[in-house]
Amino acid sequence: MLKFAIVGLGGLGKSHLTFYFNVKKHKDVELVALCDIDPEQLQKKVELNIGTATVPVDLSQYHLYTDMDEMLEKESLDFIITAVPTYLHAELAVKAMDKGIHVFSEKPMALNLEQCQSMVDAAKRNNVKLQIGQCIRFSPQYQCLRDLVRSGKYGKVIRAEFTRISAAPLWSWNNWFMNFDMSGGAVLDLHVHDVDFVQWTFGMPKSVMSMASHYESGFDAITSNYGYDGFYVTTMTDWSLAPGYPFTTSGIVSCEGATIVLSQDEHACVSVFERGVNDGKSNIHHIPTYNEGDLNYYELEMIEFIDCIEKKRDSDIISAESTMDSIRLALIEQESANKGEKVYV
Repeated sequence: MLKFAIVGLGGLGKSHLTFYFNVKKHKDVELVALCDIDPEQLQKKVELNIGTATVPVDLSQYHLYTDMDEMLEKESLDFIITAVPTYLHAELAVKAMDKGIHVFSEKPMALNLEQCQSMVDAAKRNNVKLQIGQCIRFSPQYQCLRDLVRSGKYGKVIRAEFTRISAAPLWSWNNWFMNFDMSGGAVLDLHVHDVDFVQWTFGMPKSVMSMASHYESGFDAITSNYGYDGFYVTTMTDWSLAPGYPFTTSGIVSCEGATIVLSQDEHACVSVFERGVNDGKSNIHHIPTYNEGDLNYYELEMIEFIDCIEKKRDSDIISAESTMDSIRLALIEQESANKGEKVYV
């Protein structure tokens, strides 16, 4: 049995605690400790863009800490999940890995490439697993879209577009999301989901042209065009919308033979509009990607991480190096927006 702890009991930390009960039905794991610098976070409801995360269990069954160093000294852990402010990601991950502990660190990987590299280096020198919480890679809907694109079934890509928008995330501890030096703004926190999916699906672009707006935290919204050979991809993220605006995502890929769309309805499917059939009209079909009772992508990414530890294997879905490339690309977007010019990758 693998024993683990969760560090950081804000929104995502509480989500991981909730998802643990499904994960342990599939993997031989035991949560033994919880750690947060703020003891009140163990009980607080936290508003997230995926709903309200609550703790539906008696926390007294776990060992509770307000200091990670103390927890690492007292507990015998196989891995930890860190869900802390971004500026702490590298420091805490390296500290745990240097004690031989595997680390699942929430996204984004870190604030800069130097911090990312320190995490990659620590995983290698200690022969431990490091996985970053780029959960979209484990979404059956996004995986289906990626598989259709990469299969070439509908011909070459003409263009693609991905968006991710919400009201400002004002629920965080000490409002750290709105502190650019702590979070990296919407570019590194929210936008990084689409950045990661784009480079995972299409590879690194040849050029980037970005424009950004700075409403509250700095880089609260960004629109980017990625240039590839023969096609381009547009991304847009904005977390400066008025309070109460719902979290919304979209994805569309236009190919020679079809337009492929991420569904926004409750059925969580991928819709394909085939060109040039049925007397010039599109032949529309929907590919279901979720059935009631299926694990969600947070649970699926944790099962993959645990399985990699158990079998001492590398994941064929995600690697620390590939998520570092997503940070690299996001930082190039910032550079382009700051310079007001195209940047060649």
